[in-house]
Amino acid sequence: MELASQLDKLGTETAFAVSAAAAAWAAKGHKVYPFHLGDINIPTPQNIVDATAKAIADGYTGYCPGAGIPELRAALAADAGAHLQQLPEPHRRTVLARRDGGGRRTCAAPRSVGVE
Repeated sequence: MELASQLDKLGTETAFAVSAAAAAWAAKGHKVYPFHLGDINIPTPQNIVDATAKAIADGYTGYCPGAGIPELRAALAADAGAHLQQLPEPHRRTVLARRDGGGRRTCAAPRSVGVE
């Protein structure tokens, strides 16, 4: 099987390395604002609280499929197809709920046309 060349460029997750460096810096008495990992104590907007409560009441209490919700993947593939020369196949797309380097690397990986 031929793999996308971008897979050679995948790196490692850095958030935990940054967290360790921040902890070491804080241990030396420096002030650290923990924007690098986890909860930063910003109140959740009410519309998100309401949507979450509704989803729980509607039974959406487990994990979604690893590659993302099929209907969302299909909608994103169709939208991307409006901007590309070919329509991406939904089963070749992955939806990630993250905004870190790992997410960007994963999104970049499957972009070679005709390869897995």
